[in-house]
Amino acid sequence: MPPVSIDIPGSTGGGEDEMASVVDESVHVAAITGLSAETAAASGRRIARADQLQGDADRMWAVHMTTPTVMAGMGFRVAQQSAGWPANTGTGTGGG
Repeated sequence: MPPVSIDIPGSTGGGEDEMASVVDESVHVAAITGLSAETAAASGRRIARADQLQGDADRMWAVHMTTPTVMAGMGFRVAQQSAGWPANTGTGTGGG
């Protein structure tokens, strides 16, 4: 493959002075430090939120597994009825 050259406006491939930054070095370092700190904080927030979401899901699943549904409640009722479903009289538990 033949070599490829790219023309970048404002650069003639000269020395260091040609591409000198107009930003003071201390401002540049402060900006990079701030961005780094924000990136780390955002990462921490994402991890904390994922942990919170997992905890919420665990609690919802635990509640779901210990709470009978309507169909499960009807099944319990049928199981305790002496005469089966539907009960002819009373509560259907044999007491009247």
